[in-house]
Amino acid sequence: MAWFVPYCLIGGLGQYLFYPDTFSFNSGLTAFALFVPLALVLTAIQTTTEELFFRGYIVQGASPIWSNRVFLAIVSAVIFTRYRHTLREQHRRVTPVQHH
Repeated sequence: MAWFVPYCLIGGLGQYLFYPDTFSFNSGLTAFALFVPLALVLTAIQTTTEELFFRGYIVQGASPIWSNRVFLAIVSAVIFTRYRHTLREQHRRVTPVQHH
């Protein structure tokens, strides 16, 4: 995960240098100020829901079958990883809008 921020910064800088027409800088500070609290709240809800479901519900449901806590953690992690991978694959299938 430590590579994510430098990767985004370098990628964004590269895109700006090679395709400066794709960027438009505006000073919509009001819209940004309204968006940030909403994004923070919705992100907290989304991550909490995922954690409760994958770490709580699945582990609790599987614990009568398997009593090994390490194995339960691994099963939960594998199911969560498959779920996130499926979301990523669905996102890649979205076709971009063609501008004419």
